[in-house]
Amino acid sequence: MNILDAEAHISDAAPAEFRGLDRYEARAKVLERLRELGLIVQVERPYVHSVGRCYRCETEIEPWIHGQQWFVKVDPLKGPAKEAALDGRITFWPRRWERAYTQWLDNLRDWNISRQLWWGHRIPVWYCPNGHQVASVEDPTTCAECGSAELVQDPDVLDTWFSSQLWPYSTLGWPDETPDLRSFYPTTALVTGYEILYLWVARMIMSGLFLAGDIPFFHVVIHGLVRDPQGRKMSKSLGNVIDPLDAIAGKGADALRFGLAYQATEAQSIPFGEEHLDAGRRFANKVWNAARLVLAVREESGVPDLPAATAWTLPDRWLLSRHQACLDEANAAFEAFRFADAAHAMHRFIWSELCDWGLETAKPRLYEGSPEDRRAAVEVLVWVLERSLRILHPIMPFVTEEAWQRIGPGESIMVAPWPQAHPEHRDEDAEVRFGFAQELVTAVRRFRKTHGLKDSAPLAVRVLPVGAQREVALELRPEIERLAGISGLEILDAAPDPTGCARLVAAGAQVLIPLAGVLDPDVERGRLAKRMSSIEADLAKGEAKLAGEGFVSRAPVNVVEKERRKVAALKEEAATLAAQIEELG
Repeated sequence: MNILDAEAHISDAAPAEFRGLDRYEARAKVLERLRELGLIVQVERPYVHSVGRCYRCETEIEPWIHGQQWFVKVDPLKGPAKEAALDGRITFWPRRWERAYTQWLDNLRDWNISRQLWWGHRIPVWYCPNGHQVASVEDPTTCAECGSAELVQDPDVLDTWFSSQLWPYSTLGWPDETPDLRSFYPTTALVTGYEILYLWVARMIMSGLFLAGDIPFFHVVIHGLVRDPQGRKMSKSLGNVIDPLDAIAGKGADALRFGLAYQATEAQSIPFGEEHLDAGRRFANKVWNAARLVLAVREESGVPDLPAATAWTLPDRWLLSRHQACLDEANAAFEAFRFADAAHAMHRFIWSELCDWGLETAKPRLYEGSPEDRRAAVEVLVWVLERSLRILHPIMPFVTEEAWQRIGPGESIMVAPWPQAHPEHRDEDAEVRFGFAQELVTAVRRFRKTHGLKDSAPLAVRVLPVGAQREVALELRPEIERLAGISGLEILDAAPDPTGCARLVAAGAQVLIPLAGVLDPDVERGRLAKRMSSIEADLAKGEAKLAGEGFVSRAPVNVVEKERRKVAALKEEAATLAAQIEELG
């Protein structure tokens, strides 16, 4: 029984004394009559319950029995849509969403498409006074059954998703057989959030097969929802929204794109905050500065050919090998729509390999080498840089276009071909040999940092190489001394007396750093032992708390998880301190 009319006034279905009253007036009057009749048993205040409100004007929403509703019969639609996924015509990425999609179709019931909204596609049904219904694509002038001209269109509009499901083909001129429809239907891939897999994706597939005669797309790429760093949904009320236009104005479009891509794993939530924008901005700067350095030392524009392999140094061989590894990783990631993996691969190669090692080891040849050495180094670096910009371009289009234009290989990086693979550049021997030099430099740098030594503090390093490491140490001694900031690298033939030295290990090689004049090992050991004692005390408290059943069962889940992370961090720091104490003997 409907006691309300469309304006939320009491209808004729109620007793006469209440008819026509506003709902709020009627509530007060009903309460008054209940009291008069002695039917009030008890009054509770406050009584809290859920009240639906309009998201625009905050008006209370009343449940209301509406008139005739229209439905889509789904049984003829869902079978073909399910089969399209099971037979491989449509592929879901990640693959786990195929099961969710097919299970939803199995349980799908007829779809109500009548909506009581102001805006939308009107339901194409007209009624005549004689009770007939006319469904028509074009507005009818008379009833098809009785000829009456007094037609009234259904007041409701179609469900938003009913209209949205038509998008893949209606935008291309359907139902006419247009060139656009022939060219772009089906399209290659749909990329969307998981929350509309059922609302939109499934319905596009059902309607596309039924109305257009084919699947709407070959791949469905499902990504998570962008949330704030705490995993909360972004909302104005929480004040945790990042406006893309503000982000672009402050940090740049490339920073925003890269920050999002870097976080776009297969998880259902994508935490995103200012730190990710800053990381993207720093990476854009790194790419730009690397390009400036390389282009500042070249003599001719364009992309040179690589020098003959016989002219490649060990760092050249290593850089070309790592570049090919990056291309292989990016290709596999893009083909599987794993955009985060592609972003991680490019970030690791450009920042940690090209800039931190490739450019740094090439600087002596670039600035102090012979003309032949300089030319060979430039040719390798420009070749690697230009290809790296092309790989990175889909994620960071603006900085890569700007840098690529300055290299001068063509009209635009957007239409440049994707880099071809050079599997012959993969060089495991070069990676192992150069990897020893990297580990040696890193071990010395880490020693400085962990013991609070300034970069200017003079350090002498002795190393006892293993096997081919001796050749590497001799070949790259100047680079190792410069990158590690040491006064000299002594290459030993036999195990030395370690007394008075810090003992490190790099790729299995023994590394000794004399401590005289650098730091007092007894004082440093005491400092580290004091810190270790404090950590062990905090660790014991944390483990005891987690061992207590009361804390784990009663405390909020996020509090328990925070305590577990704290204990894990303390264990990691304790292990690091133990290693530092062991280094000092």
